[in-house]
Amino acid sequence: MLPPLTWSSALGTWGFAPVGTLLLALATAAYVAGMVVVARRGVRWPAGRLVAFLLGVVMVAVALQSAIDAYAATLYWMHMVQHLMLIMLAPGLLVLGRPLTLLRDVAGRVEPVLRGRVVAAVTIPGLTLVLYAVVLIGTHLTSFMYAMRTRMWLHDVEIVAYLVAGYLFLLTILATEPIRWQPSYPVRVVLTLVGMGADTVVGVVLMMTANDPLRVSGMMPRDWGPSPLDDLHAGGAVMWAFGDGLMLVAMLVVTAQWFADKTRRDSMGSWLDAARRGAVAADVDATSDVDEDEAALDAYNRMLASLQEREHRDP
Repeated sequence: MLPPLTWSSALGTWGFAPVGTLLLALATAAYVAGMVVVARRGVRWPAGRLVAFLLGVVMVAVALQSAIDAYAATLYWMHMVQHLMLIMLAPGLLVLGRPLTLLRDVAGRVEPVLRGRVVAAVTIPGLTLVLYAVVLIGTHLTSFMYAMRTRMWLHDVEIVAYLVAGYLFLLTILATEPIRWQPSYPVRVVLTLVGMGADTVVGVVLMMTANDPLRVSGMMPRDWGPSPLDDLHAGGAVMWAFGDGLMLVAMLVVTAQWFADKTRRDSMGSWLDAARRGAVAADVDATSDVDEDEAALDAYNRMLASLQEREHRDP
């Protein structure tokens, strides 16, 4: 049984996972090596992407080797912190590092694979959302956590499932990687809102649970800290508050990308753009082109502004 959670015990319960550390080190080395290759070709890789990727690697290491992992089997709210780090925080940072773009820039011949059927099948925006929700709900609102107490290999399955589900879901929302699916920004916002709904459902259900807490949470018994039921409710609150908070951050990132993308800033996506054109066309001459009329009006307004500015300059 672990001692009560304090700053001292938290600092003294760090562990070392050889396999996990090796995989993270290899991923970091491959990323840095890719940067060196593209730099030699005269391509400057943005420092922000490197920082994001390294922070994502650090988040995975902290989630799996610090006191967070040590107490994740004893305190449910701590387990929920670990889950959010593995399914949202770390994958989101890794996605912002644009590793697939770096891979394409290093070895252009892999682009057909990235845009091929297999990658396209596992990155369908609706499918990644379903996978995210299934993993989130399936590991929290079932007896999965209780089964994991007696089958330790399920813990490894859980880690992989969280990282994969989080990465694929956030890949279709946060990054513009060289893959087939490129959802419009409004669609990305909608996907984020639906994902936020999954976090809310899990959090609220756990906060409303009134019996059999150890069967739901699967935590090891202890003789200190909050009661099992209070701990379960605290875990639900963490999922609701911080899960929705991280989704809100993702939505803000998407919005910022939308405004920064000059090529797609004025586009609402093909189907929304078609709806817009149809709605406007209903009020104008059917033989005229809506976008041409708008372009002509914009040009006329710019001309008037230019004339007005010239009048102010001339005495």
